Amino acid sequence: MTTDKLQSSTDVGDIVSNDDRAVREGNKDESMNNEVLISKIKRLEMDNLHLRTQTENLRNSNAKLQMLEENTEKDKLQLDTNKAEIVRLQEQINLERTRVEGMEQKLCEAHNILKEIGYDTE
Repeated sequence: MTTDKLQSSTDVGDIVSNDDRAVREGNKDESMNNEVLISKIKRLEMDNLHLRTQTENLRNSNAKLQMLEENTEKDKLQLDTNKAEIVRLQEQINLERTRVEGMEQKLCEAHNILKEIGYDTE
């Protein structure tokens, strides 16, 4: 019985040793898994930060583009206004030219009449 007790005691010691070894190896595996997970989390955090930065850059670019589009619309409206003003001024010039030509014609007629009656216009 004593040898049985010793044998069973040795068996229990072996089992405990084996369990300890398995726990230590399991802890190493778990520790390595944790390190891998931590590394992946850090990489994901960096990716997330990069994506946030890109998103902010895109928002800024979009705002600039929208402002440029608004300015382009304003410029188009101003261009249309300027074209209308040019047409109006050209019409005014033509009217003024016609008026001046009419005055010149009347002046020539008056000059000819004065010549006919013998009045020296020079």
